[in-house]
Amino acid sequence: PQPQRPHPPQPQPLQPATVRVTPQTIAYVDRVMQALGSDVAKQFGGIMAEHAQGRINTWGLIASVLLLFHGRHELIVGFEAFVPPGYKNEFSALPQYQAAQQHQAAQAAQLAQLQQQQQQLQ
Repeated sequence: PQPQRPHPPQPQPLQPATVRVTPQTIAYVDRVMQALGSDVAKQFGGIMAEHAQGRINTWGLIASVLLLFHGRHELIVGFEAFVPPGYKNEFSALPQYQAAQQHQAAQAAQLAQLQQQQQQLQ
């Protein structure tokens, strides 16, 4: 009798990523809705769902969100919390993220300066 060859392993179906709903995710979606309206919030939810279902990869997710939130620095910086750990360094090196961080830092400095001036006037 001929020896039986082992069968190659069968590919496993793609398992969708789980999206955990936390107070942080709810607050972020609320910020998106307040900043850009419910239509954009629905688009964001659709992009996240496509990623969770494996229809787009993580870089596709990041690119789609950066395009959707273009010019909305606070949303781009906030999105970092949703970037998987293996992508955080690359995400934080993207020019869009760095510009958003610089913009946020400048706004925080201006706010601190205004608060200081206001305190001096009191």
